[in-house]
Amino acid sequence: VEIVNDFFFIGILIADHLNKRKYKLRRNNKAIDSVLANLLVRYSRLKEKELIVDPFCKDGVIPIEAAIYAKKAKIWGLDDNINNVRNAKINAELAKVNIKILKYDVSWLGYLFKENSVDKIVTNPPIPTKKLKENKLQPIYEEFFFQAKNILKKEGILLIVTQKPEFVKRFSRNLFLLEEKKVFFKKMEYSIL
Repeated sequence: VEIVNDFFFIGILIADHLNKRKYKLRRNNKAIDSVLANLLVRYSRLKEKELIVDPFCKDGVIPIEAAIYAKKAKIWGLDDNINNVRNAKINAELAKVNIKILKYDVSWLGYLFKENSVDKIVTNPPIPTKKLKENKLQPIYEEFFFQAKNILKKEGILLIVTQKPEFVKRFSRNLFLLEEKKVFFKKMEYSIL
């Protein structure tokens, strides 16, 4: 049973551990769960043959769920950490999906993709922590939003999931925030922007 706002959902559990994916061998502790990644992909309304990019792919969960959902979509996962790239490639191989996973930071988005060529950007960007201070993330976010504005199609969708929506919103001034949804998953609150 699930109660969300004014909606009451009731269902029958047909299998245990639906959130456990067999491909999740190599995990990143900052990555989102595969069920949440699947929700994002579906919420983006990804269609076959569209181009979707995750510029902060971590262990590859969003690109992998996108490939499972839309097998003919063109899917790219990028990360600036070589260990994340290696882990995402291992997970993608286990999932038996065809996606491009490459080691690039967000400044390369404009070189990898033509202007107005990307249908969807779906990502979980890094957030400030005790180790990773806001001032270190600021140039990354500014570059990300600059590049996203250039490579996204006019009708393209940028979907961000984060636990710190106010931090993300500070840098998204060049893009329009159409909506914000709250998601509660495993006792954690996320915002989908």
